Amino acid sequence: MSVQKYGTEYLRSYPGLLKVCEQVLNISVIIAGSICGFLFKTILLNFNAIYALCTTLFFLIVHYKALFTKSTFPWDWIECANSLAVAVVYALGASITLSELSKEYIVAGIIGYITAMAYVLETIDGFKLAVTPRARYVWTTPNMPE
Repeated sequence: MSVQKYGTEYLRSYPGLLKVCEQVLNISVIIAGSICGFLFKTILLNFNAIYALCTTLFFLIVHYKALFTKSTFPWDWIECANSLAVAVVYALGASITLSELSKEYIVAGIIGYITAMAYVLETIDGFKLAVTPRARYVWTTPNMPE
């Protein structure tokens, strides 16, 4: 069984790679939404992408620097709730963006749905971490009996 990683080890673990992928997807949504123009149908998607970019970067830095280890505040639950809220708003914003049937809007909406799926994966992973008091497994460690 492995413990939760910090520093460069965190960036190589499943949650760290997922956060880096989310950052890339957030930037992609911002670019795709900006190409569509800042019309009413892309406002929610672009706002959520910027919010998600900032909060994911915050949580990435905090995990990288291991700032949560000294706190008794339930940061795991806050991160899990934030990921769930971002995923729901991404799905809603992507649906509104897809209602405009032109190439740019369809691409922005599909990238929005892919990003929502990434945040759903992070929500599931964060929930498992929040309800489990023991050290967590990462993908690099096989689930073998001890």
